[in-house]
Amino acid sequence: MGQDGAPAALRRAAGVQVAALRRTASDPRLVRLQLSWAAVMVASWTATVSLSVVAYAEGGSAAVALAVLARTVPGVVVGPVVGALVDRFPRRKCLTVAALLCGLATAGAALGAGTLAVAIGLVTVVALVTMLFRTAQSAILPELVDDPAELTAANVLSSAVESVGVFAGPALGAALLLLQGPRLAFAVAAGLFVAAGLLVIRLPARPANAGAEAEASGRTRDLFRLPAARLVFALLLAQTVLSGGLVVLYPALAVDALRLDASAAGWLTAAYGLGGVVGSVGLFALAGSRRLGALTAAALLLWSLPLLLLPLGPALAVVLLLLAVTGGGNVLFDVTSVTLLQRGVPVRLLGRAFGVVETVVVIGLGGGAAVAPALDELVGPATTLAGMAAMLVVVTGLALRALHRLDRELTAPTRQVRLLRALPAFALLPPLQLERLALHLRRTELAAGAAAARQGEPGSTYFLVDTGRLGVEVDGRPVHDLGPGAAFGEIALLRSGVRTATVVAREPSVLWALDGDVFLAALRADGGRALAALDAVAEENLRRAAPAYHPSPNGPGPN
Repeated sequence: MGQDGAPAALRRAAGVQVAALRRTASDPRLVRLQLSWAAVMVASWTATVSLSVVAYAEGGSAAVALAVLARTVPGVVVGPVVGALVDRFPRRKCLTVAALLCGLATAGAALGAGTLAVAIGLVTVVALVTMLFRTAQSAILPELVDDPAELTAANVLSSAVESVGVFAGPALGAALLLLQGPRLAFAVAAGLFVAAGLLVIRLPARPANAGAEAEASGRTRDLFRLPAARLVFALLLAQTVLSGGLVVLYPALAVDALRLDASAAGWLTAAYGLGGVVGSVGLFALAGSRRLGALTAAALLLWSLPLLLLPLGPALAVVLLLLAVTGGGNVLFDVTSVTLLQRGVPVRLLGRAFGVVETVVVIGLGGGAAVAPALDELVGPATTLAGMAAMLVVVTGLALRALHRLDRELTAPTRQVRLLRALPAFALLPPLQLERLALHLRRTELAAGAAAARQGEPGSTYFLVDTGRLGVEVDGRPVHDLGPGAAFGEIALLRSGVRTATVVAREPSVLWALDGDVFLAALRADGGRALAALDAVAEENLRRAAPAYHPSPNGPGPN
């Protein structure tokens, strides 16, 4: 039986992955979003490579570092603002506006490509507005999928698309630079940005961020109370410091270590992107994976360990292979880190979460870009990159225990999901929303005679009964009992704000408690259908069990 069980389990897991990928690839909304993302990535990297080559021709690595810093430092301030915008306005509109603004700015760079200062200024605008696109793209994905497997599959496809862009953009930029110089490269990038905006201009999505104005309590600082957010931000900072150094030192690596022309930086970058494309094929197996923490650690090691070999002075072919492996680690880290945030952060805070991601990225890139040229002057590009990679290896080792803990905490408990799904209102929510709610449930044990709620007291919690039996009393008289699978507390949350009944444990009982803000945010998702369904339940309960507390047209009754 054991021998048959493992292959059967593998077949079931593969079936989940294939089904999730099939749904993702056949959804027209996701296809349009992925195509738009591809156009943005190709355009962004085409412009980036063009700017790097122009800068290196005028001032070497120091000028490249200046260009990188000019594009990244303003993002430290803009990131949180971008996150708040994505949480407050429709995410589809954020995507469209961002892509079209990038197109206008890159077209301006094409007109001023002969002047380094003008090109840096306009590409800085592109970098900042691209932050808005990336933030909205990451935040909107959970609105377009139905379950965790499909969410991971969509993230895998997004990362694969990004890898294609990292490969195709630099290759396209190198070809256009050889053909006619930076003016043509910037013009082609502008056209791609405009095409990206047109692809998402009519993208439909569930209004998962509806009522954002009412959710004013959700602020950026709330993110740092969440373990998943804190850990992902810290690891992302360490990873992007190395990434910033790598971006700055591509031309120096080509010229000083490999004795090639500076334009070979495009091919080194393309090898990194190609590794991501190849690695993305293997990432499709992540569609059903629940070990995202362990995979995050593996991704960071793949990102850093190959760069430790650069000081050995390998030939061009070996360097291209090492960069390809690093690119594969990058695409794995992109998928796991983004999915950890999407599953560990409430929907109402996702825009802010990815806004902070953008800020962390620019801080890391800027820090790496600032340090790398000075170290390059002392020890050369290969040794500089190896030293920065060694630091990332150390950070990864220190984070292993916390990543393992996240794997346990973000795996939704099956029993609690079943309890939620059995309730009429929550049955309307997509599976992904149910898993999010299940992760927020808190276990509460009651001894016989203990009260879970008292009539007339403020109520800010919703309860599900797991085991045991509880009695409901109104004005001191018994009304009915609640057993396993029942729920209570919605009237106070939806209507008066106070409890309309006393609920006492008849025997030792186990409840699952859900905070009122999480409860209401979940019910407002998917157009508010779940909220309407539960409001009808509350109305019926008031009529049946507590007529004295039935709210009048002018407001709540004597609650």
